Amino acid sequence: MGIETRFKKVFLEIENLEKKIQNREWTLLFEDKKYTFDNLMQSSNYQKIYNFTREVGDDISQLCTQGKMSDQDEKDYHRQRHHVDYELHRVHLLIEELDRLFWKSSKDIFEEFQDKIMLNLPKDPQKTFWKNLKKLFARLFGKKPKYLKEK
Repeated sequence: MGIETRFKKVFLEIENLEKKIQNREWTLLFEDKKYTFDNLMQSSNYQKIYNFTREVGDDISQLCTQGKMSDQDEKDYHRQRHHVDYELHRVHLLIEELDRLFWKSSKDIFEEFQDKIMLNLPKDPQKTFWKNLKKLFARLFGKKPKYLKEK
């Protein structure tokens, strides 16, 4: 499965979210009009985006672990990762444009969500693999083996 294909669900869900916002339904993203991060995460759109990006991040990490990530795959991944960040930012700007008062009271929540999404998609999947391996050895042996220590 290609890198672009792995991101398809993410972009479709961002598109669904954008439609909701264009229809001025963004306050429905929060239960009981309580603008908190936890309430935002209860929204089906944001839940799906979060879960889909976590799935993509896990898949990419696994490809790196198995040594199946080509240079082209890595370039495609970084391009798609950047595009997710851009699209989420664009959707959030749309909320700001449509209702500045709402945006003032909820901006931090949306930005926190975007940060969490980008954490699901490792910036450098190759380094993430080695970092996780180091953590595993540290847990198993109480210290890092010599060949895994950083210089």
